[in-house]
Amino acid sequence: MAVISIEGMIFRAHIGYYDAEKLLGNEIEVSVKLEVATQKAESTDKLEETIDYEDVYDLVREAVAEPMNLLETAVKKITNKIAGEYPSIKRLQVRIAKLNPPMKGRVKKVWVEDFWRRDLKK
Repeated sequence: MAVISIEGMIFRAHIGYYDAEKLLGNEIEVSVKLEVATQKAESTDKLEETIDYEDVYDLVREAVAEPMNLLETAVKKITNKIAGEYPSIKRLQVRIAKLNPPMKGRVKKVWVEDFWRRDLKK
C-alpha cells in the first residue's frame, strides 16, 4: 500500500455564494491524497497498474467546471469522481481551498476537506 499525493492544483472556478463570485469566479487550490495498492505497478513499472496523475487532474478539473455555491459540494463531487474512476483506491482525502475569499478582512484561504474510505466488506 502506498500514498500518492497530488498537491496544489490551481483552477479558476465559479464556486461561491455571492453574485460576484458566480460571475467572476475564484481561484481555488485542490489537493488529493490517495491510498492505493501499488504492488503490481512496482513490479511491472506500468502506468496502467497505478494512478495516472494527469487523469486525476482532469477529473478534478471536470468536477469544478460547473458553478456551485459551496466548497462542500465541490469537495464531494471531486471525491465521488476520483473514487468512481479508480476502484483500487482504498482511502481518499480531498482538500479544496478558496484563495483570497471575499470576506470583511484579509484571509489567505478557506478550505474544506473530505475523508473517504472504500467499504471493504463487499
